[in-house]
Amino acid sequence: MLQKLSSRERLLILFAGGLLVALAMGLLISLIVQKRTDLHRQLTQGRRDVKTLVKLKDEIQSMSDAGQLPDQNQLLIIVTQAMQDRNLTANVRDRVEKVGRNDEKVMVEMSFSGIPLQPLFELLYDLEYKQARGITVGELNIRKQYSNRDIYDVRLTIYVLQPVKKRQ
Repeated sequence: MLQKLSSRERLLILFAGGLLVALAMGLLISLIVQKRTDLHRQLTQGRRDVKTLVKLKDEIQSMSDAGQLPDQNQLLIIVTQAMQDRNLTANVRDRVEKVGRNDEKVMVEMSFSGIPLQPLFELLYDLEYKQARGITVGELNIRKQYSNRDIYDVRLTIYVLQPVKKRQ
């Protein structure tokens, strides 16, 4: 096909093709440079964010212990006292679970059998909001009993997340 064209036309087509290839290569190179610059910017921002997070974590851990989190025994005492205030009885089990490298989760699991919802929600409110000691409700399962519509079986897990105590 190129043989049928004059030499000037062939030269023009080859030049246009070369120009088109050069333009495509230029666009490809500029796209690669742009993506590389964006990636470098994101990497720099990520490193800055990590430094900020480490700094904030250190500041939080260095705060005074005025609002000290309850340990395992204190949490158990708080829970049993709140249950006694509402005349609730439950099977209570406590345990400590390690979370990550520097934190531990002090958990108290309670199983109530045949209780109305009103004292349960009062207990939840008291533990989570009135105590204001970092107590969090982790799991709450409520099942209705077959015999009575106003009575429920409840399984409740609360926890406090705190840093691991360092040994000296």
